[in-house]
Amino acid sequence: MKKVGIFVILLGLGIFLYYGFNWWQQRQAIQEMDNQELNEYLGYDDTYKKAIQLNTEEKSTSFQKGDRIGQLSVPEIEKKYPVFWGTDHETLKSGVGMYDSQWTVQPNQTGHVFLAGHRDTVFEEMGKLNIGDVVAVEFKGSTYIYQIRKLFVTEKDDRSVITKKDKSFLTISTCYPFQFVGDAPYRYIIQSELIDVKSK
Repeated sequence: MKKVGIFVILLGLGIFLYYGFNWWQQRQAIQEMDNQELNEYLGYDDTYKKAIQLNTEEKSTSFQKGDRIGQLSVPEIEKKYPVFWGTDHETLKSGVGMYDSQWTVQPNQTGHVFLAGHRDTVFEEMGKLNIGDVVAVEFKGSTYIYQIRKLFVTEKDDRSVITKKDKSFLTISTCYPFQFVGDAPYRYIIQSELIDVKSK
């Protein structure tokens, strides 16, 4: 009986260490934005900005699942995150994933860019964002700046948010509630519209 008890304790400790290490590893993806980076967004406030459209018919670039393809910056919470190709479980361990589907596009194309990340690691502060805040995606030498237009919660199996769009939109999705323990039943959705593009 004592051996069973010791085994259960060791098993529990092993599981705790495994998930604890995974959590710590994913948290390493989060970086603080410095003052110079934050200053780049001082011209954008929470007033409504006119949406713009891309004037290019760029073709999509081929990436392998897990390739690092860019960076997401969120000035309101002073954080930036690496963006990887794909939203599978392994890829999201590294940071933010860009969804690849027939309904979504890459940032340099007109349409719907879709990003996802775990709420208990990279996206735990996303609930602090408000309509009017800006977010930016660096991709292939340009920075695509979006302004948040809508925030809402939906069922975790709701695929209606992953739709084709004929204008330049960015959707960020994460699990919800943020402090929920276990498999969260909802998704927190941040929808934003392209308002500027800066080339380096």
